[in-house]
Amino acid sequence: MINYIQQHATAIRNYQQPAIPWVYNRNGAINANVQYAQAHGALNGISFADMTRHDVVTYFQQDLYRGFIATMLWGHKHIMSSKGFRTIVDTNRNDIVQRLDNVKSLIGNGNIDAAFLSMCPGMHNKIDEVSFSFFTKLIYFMSKAFASTTTPLPLIYDSHMVYVHCALLLDEFHNGHQLYKWREHSGVVWNHATKQCATETYMDYINRMNNIAVNTQTSSENIEAFLFSLHPANPISFVYQEVYNQRNLLP
Repeated sequence: MINYIQQHATAIRNYQQPAIPWVYNRNGAINANVQYAQAHGALNGISFADMTRHDVVTYFQQDLYRGFIATMLWGHKHIMSSKGFRTIVDTNRNDIVQRLDNVKSLIGNGNIDAAFLSMCPGMHNKIDEVSFSFFTKLIYFMSKAFASTTTPLPLIYDSHMVYVHCALLLDEFHNGHQLYKWREHSGVVWNHATKQCATETYMDYINRMNNIAVNTQTSSENIEAFLFSLHPANPISFVYQEVYNQRNLLP
């Protein structure tokens, strides 16, 4: 994986992720949920135009709740067709904003690990229906909006990036046995069954990505966006196949 990033450093350095057409190809359930959100004022101030990462950052700077909803529309589309979408819309907005404001303060103080932990199940900033795939997007966008000099830069860590992280680990440990031993001793665990991961997992991921960015004179967010754009097409599909072959390492 590291070799692949090095070989494509120029493309990564120049990469600009296209805007996300969040309203395209809406099925009946999504259309009904969007109408429900509109009727309840959840989409106030949000354009139906294609949405870029910069747009989401701007929405956060305008209003924390608007940024929260924009994050979901931009990068969490599967929830838009589920009952969870209406659960989020129905959740007290002041409560959501207070929790986001708490996380914003932690990010502003450079406490990325504490921000991550605080949004995990059972913790004081947990928001219903918001898993780590969603809340790492929130942490990333709030960092860009309010603490752009934070190092290492928090990154999106969804199911696709979990595989990238595993591929980076396999680069270092070469085989499953070594990776398993390291994982057991480091506390870096991602659990497929519960869809949860440890704070140490996330911090290991963003530190590795930031270190690679420094060594390749790219940016970690461009690496993340570039690799995501290739999934599941070649030439990066080998990475997912490699990790799939080692899937017994991921409980």
